[in-house]
Amino acid sequence: MTALTEKQAEVFEFIKDFITINRYSPTRMEIAEAFNIQPNAAQARLVGLIKKGAVTTARGKMRSIVPVKGYRVRVK
Repeated sequence: MTALTEKQAEVFEFIKDFITINRYSPTRMEIAEAFNIQPNAAQARLVGLIKKGAVTTARGKMRSIVPVKGYRVRVK
């Protein structure tokens, strides 16, 4: 398990909380709005989470961001 950056960890926790509350995953735009960042920055953080094995997505589908079960956040 690769350690997440602090910003990636914040997004990871946001995704988990969003799914718990809404029963569906957030869009990249919702992530960007929650952190007051540009959508491209939200995408970059998501790509980092995917590369580190923290989340998965289904290509071409909206609301397909899913935290990997059992992934433990470790911040570097």
